[in-house]
Amino acid sequence: MDVVRKLFDGGRALRAWLVASLICNMGIVVTGAVVRLTASGLGCPTWPKCTDASYVPHEALGLHGVIEFGNRTLTFVLIIAALGAFISAWRNRGRARSCGGSRSASASGSRSRV
Repeated sequence: MDVVRKLFDGGRALRAWLVASLICNMGIVVTGAVVRLTASGLGCPTWPKCTDASYVPHEALGLHGVIEFGNRTLTFVLIIAALGAFISAWRNRGRARSCGGSRSASASGSRSRV
């Protein structure tokens, strides 16, 4: 249970999961663009296997197979990061801490005079 607390509880853990999710989302956008621009969309012709006999691309598929397979692999990393962020946010709900590290004037209760 201590491992779960370290992984998901607290503002620091939530920030880490959110940053990881952001980086993975940016990565999937970039690799998706590479797949599109290099016409590698059929680099792996079947799903979830890359070929009927293998989950990984082989030499006959060439560079397009590697590009498509990399994009598919990053999808699973993104799922893990998104689930981690969701679980951390769920476990930290209702806490008064912010992820940004500083509070705005209205959130801290002070009012500015005009």
